[in-house]
Amino acid sequence: MLCYIRIRWALGEKIIENNLAIGKSSDLNNNIDILYRRVETHVNNAKISIVKSINTEMVKAYWLIGRDLVIHEQEGEDRAEYGKSIIKEVSKRLQKEYGRGFSARTLFDARKFYIKYQKISEVRKVQTVSAQFKCPEFSNKLSWSHYIELINI
Repeated sequence: MLCYIRIRWALGEKIIENNLAIGKSSDLNNNIDILYRRVETHVNNAKISIVKSINTEMVKAYWLIGRDLVIHEQEGEDRAEYGKSIIKEVSKRLQKEYGRGFSARTLFDARKFYIKYQKISEVRKVQTVSAQFKCPEFSNKLSWSHYIELINI
């Protein structure tokens, strides 16, 4: 006995239809294995995309954190000591609320990242003052740890 199952995959704008002929139970298992591998690929690709998005958004967040620390620090009297104490206090509060990822070292790196990236923008001749404070686009191919390695070169 032979029957057909119609399976539809939505890929962007296109709909791909496959007719899987099913005969014996071993054919059914093979067809299910093929289907499973396709579905598994979609799930894995989505997970990879999510991780890249999260990494990019965290790089933006660290750049913004660095910007805010630099701007706030410039209003202080004794910048070096004032900056250290502020960063330590902000770090303590962030760690209490969000856990890992917001150590004082990370916040100092975020500050350094903003300063270094700002210099790169100046070399590119950013036209307006407001453009200097706007968060730039970052590559989704580089994580925060990649940027940290680069700014330490």
